[in-house]
Amino acid sequence: MVSLESNEVDPFGLLYRAKWNVPTAAKALGVSDEECKQLFRDYCARVWADEEACDAKKAYKSGPPLRSEQDNHHANRDGNGDKGFRHTG
Repeated sequence: MVSLESNEVDPFGLLYRAKWNVPTAAKALGVSDEECKQLFRDYCARVWADEEACDAKKAYKSGPPLRSEQDNHHANRDGNGDKGFRHTG
């Protein structure tokens, strides 16, 4: 794979944001369309893993929720929850 200099465009970033198609990115990288697809799959896996790690870090810093959605649902169904969410007919 071609190493990208800091002043060049990022073909995978442009593919990820749907600004480029696979043949355009493959040509910019100097690889076949099939190689570009595989490299792009690897790129996406890294991006998604980074996003999941970032989400997990945010969740850890913010702490656990005070009430889960399920708790809210049961409390409202039983009449013990926020009366603003109950239908008064």
